[in-house]
Parts: sequence; C-alpha cells; structure tokens
Amino acid sequence: FTFDISEALKDGENQIAICAWDATEQQAQPLGKQIMPENRKGFRYQPTGGIWQSVWLEAVPHEYLSSATLRSDLTGLTVIPKVIGSGVVRVRVLDGDAVVGEASGTGEIRVPVAEPELWSPQNPKLYDVELLLEKDGKAVDQVTSYAGFRTISRSDEGEILLNGTPVVMYGPLDQGYWPDGILTPPCDEAIVFDLEYLKDIGCNMARVHIKVHPARWYYHADRLGLLVIQDMICMPKYGQTVTPEAAANWIREFQEMIDDFGNHPSIISWCVFNEAWGQHETIKQTAWAKDADPSRLILSASGWSDHGVGDILDVHNYNTYPTLPIEDKAGRCITFGETGGHNITIDGHNWHGQTGGRKRSAPLTVSGSRMHFSDLENMDLKYNFYFRNLRHFVTRAHCRSFVYTQITDVEHECNGYMTYDREVSKLSKERFAEIHKQLYTPATYTTLTGTDWERSDAPAPEGKNPEPDWDAVTGNWKPMKLPVDSDKIIAANKKQGMLALRQKFTIKESLKRAVLEIRFKNGAYKTKPRPERLNGFQARSTVVTRVGVSLNGKVVRDHSMQVHAGHGECVSYLELTDEEVASLKAGSHELGLLFPAADNLYALNVQLLSYE
Repeated sequence: FTFDISEALKDGENQIAICAWDATEQQAQPLGKQIMPENRKGFRYQPTGGIWQSVWLEAVPHEYLSSATLRSDLTGLTVIPKVIGSGVVRVRVLDGDAVVGEASGTGEIRVPVAEPELWSPQNPKLYDVELLLEKDGKAVDQVTSYAGFRTISRSDEGEILLNGTPVVMYGPLDQGYWPDGILTPPCDEAIVFDLEYLKDIGCNMARVHIKVHPARWYYHADRLGLLVIQDMICMPKYGQTVTPEAAANWIREFQEMIDDFGNHPSIISWCVFNEAWGQHETIKQTAWAKDADPSRLILSASGWSDHGVGDILDVHNYNTYPTLPIEDKAGRCITFGETGGHNITIDGHNWHGQTGGRKRSAPLTVSGSRMHFSDLENMDLKYNFYFRNLRHFVTRAHCRSFVYTQITDVEHECNGYMTYDREVSKLSKERFAEIHKQLYTPATYTTLTGTDWERSDAPAPEGKNPEPDWDAVTGNWKPMKLPVDSDKIIAANKKQGMLALRQKFTIKESLKRAVLEIRFKNGAYKTKPRPERLNGFQARSTVVTRVGVSLNGKVVRDHSMQVHAGHGECVSYLELTDEEVASLKAGSHELGLLFPAADNLYALNVQLLSYE
C-alpha cells in the first residue's frame, strides 16, 4: 500500500501509526502457506499477522519520478518511467564512472548500450542507472537504480536459453521462512547468509515458493548471481471459493508483484499457479501474465494440472526414482518444479522438540516416495546416489531445471540442506557442491541391451495398483521387439494385462556405472485434465504404471511411474547400485521386467546403459 499523507502533516512534530488486519484463511486471498496454528499440517506453517515487510516514509517534490520499469536485453535498456506531474526524463547507464548509454524522453525510453557485459550466475555484472526528471530545463527529481543485461527465452527444441545459450538450472525451493522472523528475514545478513550458502553448494537457481521476499533479497540475488523462479502467491489449497472478486484481487496483486520486482535481472520466470492451489482460468491467466511481462518465461502451473500453455511444462515428483514427460505438443521446456524432499532430523536442531524421531532408511530397491536417511553417513551415500540418477534427465531427457525441496528445514519439515536455525549444514558445503556438480557434467553412454526381447503374458492381478508377482509368469515366451509405439495397448487385453519381458545380453568388461532407462507412454496421454473448479480442492488426474525389475533372476526394483493427464511419452531412470554394477562381470546376463497391469501401456522402450 502507498498513501499520500501530505495533507495530514503539520509543522513541527508528527506521529504516524500503522495498523493492519489480516483475515488469514477467512477468505480467498493470496496467503501462500500460512495457516492458523490449530489447522497446521505438513506443508503449511505459522501465519504472520500484520505488517511483515519494510515500511518507509519518503518526502518527494510536487512533481517527481514515482517508479520506472527497466527491461534489459543484449543491446541496451528500455525504461518506462512513471512521472507524477510532467517533464522530460533523462536516463544514463554507467559502468563505474563511465557513461556507457544515455537517452531522454517523455514516454518509453530506449537506451542503447554497445556490447554490454552480460549478467549471468557466473558473472553477475550490474550497471548503475540514473534517472533525472527535468522541468523547464531544471532538474526537479533524481533517482538511481541498477540493471543487469541479460535475456531469458526458450528455443524451438525446448531448451532454456540464458543470453541465447542453453543453461542447466539447479537450486532449492525457498519457502522464505525464518525461525526468528517467520516470513520476515531477521536482518540483511540473514539474507546474504542463505544466498551465499546456495552459491557455495553449487546452486545457480532458487524457486521462491508462493511468497514474496523483501526487495533486499532480490538485490542480493542480483549481486551474487542466482536465477530466480518467482511464484505468484496462491489462495488456500482447500475449501476456497474463487469468486470473481477474489480473481480480480489476485490479478491486481500479481500485477503489483511484477511492477515491484520486475526490474531484478535475477528473476527469469513468473510461476502463475502451484499444484492447483486456487488455480482458475489457467489459459486466460497465463496469457495475461505473458502479456504483463513478455521478457520472462511464464510457468502456468507448477505440478499437477497442466493445460498445455506457457513456456514450461513443470512436474512435481518426489519418488526416489522420479518419472518425467519427454514429449510436449506445445514444445515447452520440461522441468522438475519440485523433487527430492528427502528427510533427516538433527537432534538439538528441531523446531518441535529437540530430539527428532528417525525413520528407517528404506533400501534403494524400492521406488517409494521420498527417502528417509537414518544418519548422516546414510544421507551422504543415498543423496549422492539420487543425484547420479537425476543426471540422466539432463543428458538423455533434456531436462534443464531441477528444484530440490528445500533450502532449510521449515518448522516440522526436516528435508532441508540446512536445519531451520541455519546452524547445521547436513552435509558439508564442499560435499554438497561435489554432488550437485554432476548435473552440470555431461555423461557418455554405451548400450548394453538390444532390441530383441521375449514376452510372456498372464492375467492381471486384482486391484488398482497391483504388485509385480513373478510367480505368476506363465513361462510361455515368444519374441517381441522394442521399441513399441501404438494407439492400442501393448497387453493383448485386460484379461491378459500382465506383461513379462526378458533378454539375455553379454558384457565384455567390467562396468563403472550403469542405469536402466524405461521410456513409455501410458493411458495418461489419452486422459484430459479435469475441468477447473472454482470451489474446494481440485484433485489431480494421474495414471500409474508399475514395473518390477530383475537382474540375473534377482529382483532389484519395484518401481511406480506416475504420469499426469495429457502427458505423452515419459521416462524413468533406475540407477544401479555399486553392488549391482559389480555383479555384472564379463559374460552373459539376463534382464527381466514385469508389468503387473500393462493394459494401460501404449509405448515402451527399455535400454540398459553403461556410462561414465
């Protein structure tokens, strides 16, 4: 809010009082993850009452520069000043004391800059910008700002392009909560601590998750060089009714967010909706966001209900072995908007109680959901293994962005790089950086298996998501070639819905690393997203394909591949453990796969790959 209080001021001493009333949860207002304490659940936290961002009082002339929109590219700066009153605005771009660009005007002003040094995470170069308001040849107001020269776009092949060059982005979900400030950073040093920590552990990106930081946070992101995906604040997840009035207010606040923070070069994407929280009129609202700021990528819906619009197809998958679509008719960039979220509690550093309960660490043979680490040694082993597996999505599935949940523990959640009090980094910064570096390092692959397989069919087990039953395989084997891509199901019919595959292959020498790649298309590609509703919780439409994997007769994986409505071909990677790779000595081996319910499979290709 901004108020002109000129008429209320008097000569001498004045007193100003500011009061805010916040109806958290009582209406369909953008409030993010705040929830009243009596209703608090796993993904929602302490609310913040009243005013939680900076308040300031500023004296201005009768005619002055109220604000300015700055949009840079590779050849200069476009400035749209907002003037209260009238006058000519003169803009200067400076590199230190040297003026590298200058122009003036009364409307949109273009300031050419010859061969500017481009802003990037590796080189976060910032230029000073001066704006001078002149009236009748005299300066009446002056403000200073800064700019980073960069572009963000997507290629026809779905690559994310920073300054015209493909970029791989990795970083955390940043909920923006502090134990000593809730939604308010306790001090400027706290902001710098978080962002420098991210750079130290090998991150070049952060997703600011359904909240807005104070402007100082984005300044430090600009200065240090972090790419930022900025969420619009969502309405409540459950029970809200998105009335026309609520939708209009939501758009007004979205426009304010773009106006307030759109000058920061670190912000490269606006995220319109998150996981169907207050999601409404997705196609219309995504088009509005793109029109409001065409200079950035627009993510229409992070996770869950995708309607085929925007620049990014974004998937949430917290499985130990995630699944990602690799086919998008709109040609968008395909990304993991949320992944990881693996848990470990650190005694003495828990928000609720000083001793946290340890969950048993599940074996890597189970796909599961997110992992639980039994101790820090277990975390080191499995966190590294998880990123070995994620690496294949970069090299072979062209995924260019990964958001890991999350930078710190938040209250009762214990899946951060750091504890909530920021006192413990669960692995050393050097170890985190070493592990994360894998995502930026291309791998080379050798295919170990061929296209000739044998198949055996059997009646599908009962139930919605049946477990692989290897004893039910009939042993009636017949030839089958992969890949298969058809508009008909691969299983003969629903009564013969179980599909077993096997192949013998030969290895000439010992392997260093190996991964099983499963590309498939299931019934999700024929399923449409559920119609949007304006009241209550909007459930997601998913199709699950389950597969068991055996190596030389030993069952090594039970894996669930969950696909959202409308997604086409997808891929899962099943990294082999060091012990499994060691078992693949020179000689003959057999790989087996069992789909207990293959009556939703329309395409399939399987390859066992060695890599370095």
